[in-house]
Amino acid sequence: MARIKLIADAGSTKVEWCLVEGKKKKIVRTS
Repeated sequence: MARIKLIADAGSTKVEWCLVEGKKKKIVRTS
């Protein structure tokens, strides 16, 4: 299974989605 980590900055409206699947790391930024 893949682990999904959600990191949001309190000072910014940037939301970083960190999707780690096996040895693959995908970072998606949404404003």
